[in-house]
Amino acid sequence: MAHFTDETFAFLFDLDVFNSRGWMDANRERYEQYVKRPLFAFCDDLAGPLREHVSPRLVSIGAIRGGSVFQIHRDTRFSKDKTPYKTAATAWFAHEDGVLTSFALPGLYLHLEPGNCFMAAGIYRPPTPTLTAVRDRIVATPGAWTRARNAVEAADFTLMGDQLKTAPRGFDRDHRHIDDLRRTSYVASRRFDEADATADDFLDRFVDWSTDALPLLRFIARALDAPL
Repeated sequence: MAHFTDETFAFLFDLDVFNSRGWMDANRERYEQYVKRPLFAFCDDLAGPLREHVSPRLVSIGAIRGGSVFQIHRDTRFSKDKTPYKTAATAWFAHEDGVLTSFALPGLYLHLEPGNCFMAAGIYRPPTPTLTAVRDRIVATPGAWTRARNAVEAADFTLMGDQLKTAPRGFDRDHRHIDDLRRTSYVASRRFDEADATADDFLDRFVDWSTDALPLLRFIARALDAPL
């Protein structure tokens, strides 16, 4: 049985149009029924297959506090955009040795948004010591990096994220992997559509895609001495 339905995306579409606390209060039950509870259930149901088929170190918990699900409220304190709610349902499946909300260790990400559904694997804007450790391993084992990158790209993943304008300090600007050394995240994403997300076997598909991302996750984990 599918966790997510057309009603999930209908709610998120409407939220994008009518993004206000008053509208959310009037549509709270829609949010609970079609977004929050299904996402919690997906995360709980994913926990076993994730441990068995991807990594016993990755955590999937159907909760916001102490769990994998991001809250839908936006932090608007330092933003010019004061709309109060995110327009996507999102979750982060963290490495057990890290904080659930931290991207300093490799994990998996789920993003459900009308017209913009994707999953991702890796580390997103981690602290400088983490970036340096991954860059050092790319330099030390360039062949292993090439194999990991090629493997995920062959599985329809795309490396994403910002890059420095120049080589990071201490790294050769003429290195054959300089484009990758300039990255400030080591994340690969795979897009899918709403038909995938609402399919009965979407959880199985997500597990399969996560398995496809293992070469990148393992490369990063080894760079950080984090068992995966």
